[in-house]
Amino acid sequence: MNALEYTAQVVKYLSDHHTGTFTCWIYRLGLSWESVLDVLLEFDELRTIPKLTMTSMEVGIVNPFQWMPTMMIIEWLHSEINPLSDTEWDHIRLTMISGEVKVLILHWFQTKKELWNVLQLFYGCRMHYTRFISLIDGTLSYFNIFTEKLIVKKAPPVNELFFDQTTNVLGYEVKASFQGVGVGTTKFHKRKVYGADILWIGSTAIHLNGSVEVTRLECDRTQISIHECVKRRVQRGGVVYDINLDHYHTIKIYSSNIITAQPDKIVIMAPRGRRLTALEMFAVPFTVIVWYLMTLLVAVCWITTWTFPNLTVNDPVFVSIFGIERISIHDTTRREKLILLSLIWLFFFLTNAFETKLIALMTSYPHVQNPRDLNDLHRMNLKFRIAENHSLFYFADPALDSLLEVVSAANVSRDQYFAQIGVEDEIDILMSDVDHYDFEAKRSRFVKLDGFHYGIVHRQHRIKPRNPLAHHFVRTDRIFFETGIRQHWSDLVKHNYHLSSHFEFEAVSVDYDDDLDLHGLQPAWFVIAIGLTCSMLVFGCERLRFRVIHAKSKRDQMV
Repeated sequence: MNALEYTAQVVKYLSDHHTGTFTCWIYRLGLSWESVLDVLLEFDELRTIPKLTMTSMEVGIVNPFQWMPTMMIIEWLHSEINPLSDTEWDHIRLTMISGEVKVLILHWFQTKKELWNVLQLFYGCRMHYTRFISLIDGTLSYFNIFTEKLIVKKAPPVNELFFDQTTNVLGYEVKASFQGVGVGTTKFHKRKVYGADILWIGSTAIHLNGSVEVTRLECDRTQISIHECVKRRVQRGGVVYDINLDHYHTIKIYSSNIITAQPDKIVIMAPRGRRLTALEMFAVPFTVIVWYLMTLLVAVCWITTWTFPNLTVNDPVFVSIFGIERISIHDTTRREKLILLSLIWLFFFLTNAFETKLIALMTSYPHVQNPRDLNDLHRMNLKFRIAENHSLFYFADPALDSLLEVVSAANVSRDQYFAQIGVEDEIDILMSDVDHYDFEAKRSRFVKLDGFHYGIVHRQHRIKPRNPLAHHFVRTDRIFFETGIRQHWSDLVKHNYHLSSHFEFEAVSVDYDDDLDLHGLQPAWFVIAIGLTCSMLVFGCERLRFRVIHAKSKRDQMV
């Protein structure tokens, strides 16, 4: 079997075993009258296979976005062709073309040096499924991506030509990086508990006969934009990392990212309702509308009394609310009795309801109602603070986007005065942190918005371009997720976080009593003091009025 017959059988085998549309790019270098591809195209195995043929003079017709290749056959007849030409091989450098594409090069090279020059192009672009078939003797040549050695041997059966080199990485060290410490990248060295992402990459590397090195890359976002930080997550100091363990959530699909099976629920953590002030506490029992109606009723009573002074002998407001009357109700007219008794019954129920609600509030420290949705955040004027040019948060929801407050990097704060948005697992840990715990109220200072539903998104991880281990990362992640192992790892990390928080709680020697003391009843004392002051003022005014009237009557008697 010559090299062309072998190539035709390879194409036929791959097309029969490929899921989806199989597209073959056939690339011709040199003059067409010298090409052997015309002979290859005459084989019956290639007649029914979608093909895209091109020459080195017509590279412009290649559009990988429209014609994504499954396999590429390249005819290389002349060693003097520059393999590093920027004009002829730009489409191979495009990251949109997957590194899983099978590349078969037909050549007439007679020395390893000629072969090595061409090999630099394809393996330099990380096309790790590149194979060289000699048109002279039919031998196979390929580059081992882990030992970095050139292998030359007899052509194997067609089903073994494009074998997966990543099933045995031969001790290769998988390099993983992360910037932010989360549930998946936490390390409890003393307890030998590690985050799910670290264990996932480590288990995958060991399964492939390799090792792993996990490195945290610091990035000062006050000095460097977050876009530059993202770029440095997979490459820094000349080291290219295989995968970055930081989580990404985006609606777009990028060739530099892998999508995992792990779903994340996006939630919002907002400060709980603050304590009520003295005036607010006594205004809480009734809604604003009830207070308006009561004020309007009192105003109507007084206006009616002043307008029609002969309508009633007693003041309707003083009788119904304070019980102060000029003459007994039994001695009034039937019309006045009807008016006063109606008002007395109304204000009796209102004052009893007010007292009951007030007593219920005084059994514990009264607080403002916790926020439940974005409307509550708007009402409470709570924002998500982000640093200028230092954030990748963009939201399609205008209501959520309007809550973002852009400030300088030095003014970004994470205290109890600002809301935070993030993954539910990390938000739960933040809420249980000792820094976010209210020891006086014995609860977290934050609460999740149960009325906010942003949805569930699958997390993504950034990888180096055309990473040959990408499909193994996706496969093992799905296995760990479906078997529940990843959830078990995450639960262990969260349990250790809670243990650490428990020890920190015990270390904080704060003793608060649940019983209300004199200080806790301070709003009540304020109201009592205000009431006594008003009573004294009324008493003083009445006393002064009595003396003025008494002095006037004496002067009249003397005259």
